[in-house]
This record gives sequence, structure tokens and C-alpha cells, in this order.
Amino acid sequence: MFFLFLVLLVGGAYVYHRFQSVSNKGRFFKSAFFISIAGSVMIMLCSVLLVNMIPNSTKQNNLLTADTLSKTFEHQTPDYHYNLIKSSRDKSSWRTLIHKEYEDLADSPDSALVSLGHFGLGVFDLVDESYEDALAHFNKAPLQNMPWLHYCRGEVYRLTNKNTLAEQEFNLELKTSNGNCSGTLESLAKIYYAGKKLDALEKLSMQGYAPEVMPAGIMRSAALFTHDYPQYIYWAYRSIVNHTTAIGLTAAIAILLTWLFYLYRLDIFSKRRLMPIVLMFASGIASTIFIFIFLDLADWLTTWHMNGDFFNDLVYCIVRIGTPEESVKILPFLILLSIKGSFKNPVDYIIYASASALGFAFIENLLYFHSATSGIIHGRAYFSVIGHMVD
Repeated sequence: MFFLFLVLLVGGAYVYHRFQSVSNKGRFFKSAFFISIAGSVMIMLCSVLLVNMIPNSTKQNNLLTADTLSKTFEHQTPDYHYNLIKSSRDKSSWRTLIHKEYEDLADSPDSALVSLGHFGLGVFDLVDESYEDALAHFNKAPLQNMPWLHYCRGEVYRLTNKNTLAEQEFNLELKTSNGNCSGTLESLAKIYYAGKKLDALEKLSMQGYAPEVMPAGIMRSAALFTHDYPQYIYWAYRSIVNHTTAIGLTAAIAILLTWLFYLYRLDIFSKRRLMPIVLMFASGIASTIFIFIFLDLADWLTTWHMNGDFFNDLVYCIVRIGTPEESVKILPFLILLSIKGSFKNPVDYIIYASASALGFAFIENLLYFHSATSGIIHGRAYFSVIGHMVD
């Protein structure tokens, strides 16, 4: 917050200085400088307002804590208990309290409450990576058909490389009413993907599950390596849509319109039509398909990832992130240049290349804004988007 205040203070002083140094005050308010500054301030204000519309996670956690002390705790669904325990991992002040409640439920004479108690204790152990203890608790639950139980036991088997047993549990979970369909499908797809079982992945995608519960990234890779290119484009589209929220989309569009208008007004010496800039922007969006292809090929053919080592991570960021991104987003402009030959005004090179980069940044923003916070929204509005256009 202090940094934001400092930026506003210094920026406001500079804008005031520019305003005072101009004799024609009316022209100042019509200048590209003022319009870009006003747009940036609007992005910041909108992002703060939008993010504050999201329910505060701290308040939610306090409600969960209070709920554990109420009589309704034991009547909540298994997915509630699973998410409650997962969210308590870094909150030791009330984690012990919740754990004690599950211990009390496990000692209850009611078989349903005993099942819930052992389920909760098993999830605690699963989160803590105590897999043998987790499996023991899951096996002690009298009601073995309760939702989420097969999924959690399958996760224990998957994380301990017992994939055959994991597949059996996941298939049972898919047959369970009100089970964790989305998580189970993702875990099954991870097993098939790691084992390079493309036929199994393709079969999984054909079973009629809703697209939003399918692991789009893995299904996209499967379509690529089975040469089903229409399906690949579809799952690339789902990879974006499944991560898009209303607030993230609104923020991404606000950032887009601000910089698109700035590019349109950048050349003050000649009038140009907006449509060519919009087409370059659309081409930048379309170019992101090549990033998906590159990443899918790299993940399939190599096991190279960032591991915390400085030199490994430096080379990884250059080779696996920076180089393909910079190459892809300039591709539409290079195609345009090969067709047109050259531009009359030198500034056109900057404008059209930036428009292509803006399209790439728009898709990237949709993915990053999945977990929307005001910091990431206006941070990317000021730094990441500009960085893509400048690079």
C-alpha cells in the first residue's frame, strides 16, 4: 500500500508539473500523455473495486472456524470438510481445534459420524503427506461408499505410485453419487498422461463429461499427439475459458481498451483506421496457439522444470518461457511485414508490433487473472502488458 501511495504521489506531482508547463491547458487534457495517465488510473481504481467485490477469504475462514463449533458441522457434505481441512493447512491456531472435532466424531456410536471422522482425519494426513496414516483412516470408515472417499484414497495411491490401485479408486469415485468428478478426472488424466496412455486419455474425453470439469491442458496434449487437431484447438480454447472469471475478463478488457486506444492515438501526425490495429491485435490472440503447442511438446518430450537452482531456472526462463513467447507474439507482425514490404511512417512499426503483443498479453492476462487480486491486475496493467509491447 505504501508503494502504491508513493507511486501516486510522485506520479501526481509529475502530472501537475507537466500541466503547469503547458500554456494551452485544453490541449493538455487532449494529449496522449494525459489520456494514457487517466486510463492507467481508471484501471487501478477499477481493479481495486472489482477485487473488493470478491468475498474476503479471511472472512470465509472465520466463518468456517465458527462453523466447526456449531451443531451443523457434522451435517456438512464431504467436499465441505475436504476444502475446510485443505484451507487450514497454514492456520495452526484453529487447525488443532478442527482435528479434535474429527477425533470426537471418529469415537461416535453413529456409523455415519464415524465415517466422517475418519474421513476428516485421513484428509489431514493426506494434506500432511502421511500417506500410510491417511490410508488407514480411510479404510476404517464404515460407510465406504461416501462421496470423496474413493477419490482421497485414490490420491494416496497415485502419490505413492500405485497407479493401478489409484485407477480402481478413481473409477469407483466416478460412479459415486455427488462424488468429486472434476478432481477425479484430473487425477485419472494425470496417470494416463504420465504413462503416455493416449488411447485411455482419448477414451476419457469421449465419455460425455462436461468440458469445464475436464483437465483441459492434459486433454489438449492428448489431442495433439493423436493428431486430432480440431480437438486440440477446442481444448486450447477450453484451457483459456476454464480459467476465465467475470472479474478477470472485465479487468483484461479494461486494460486492453486502454492500451488499444493509446496505440490508436500514438501517431499524432497522420490519421489511421482503427481496423488494421484491431486485426493485428486479433492475430496476436491467434498466435498464442503456437505457445500451447510448444509447451505441450516440451512437457511431453522432456522433464525439465524449474527446481530452485539459480542457473537452471535462469536458462529455463530464457529457453522455455522468454524465447518462445517473444518469437510467437512478433510472428503476426513479421507476416504482415512480408506481405506489405514496408511502412511509410517509422512509428507504424511500433504500433502494429505492439498491437500484436497486446493480443498475446490479453490472453495471458485472462489466465493470470483466474485468482484475481488488485495487485496482480494493476501490476500486469502497468508492467507486464507494457513489457510485452516493448520487448
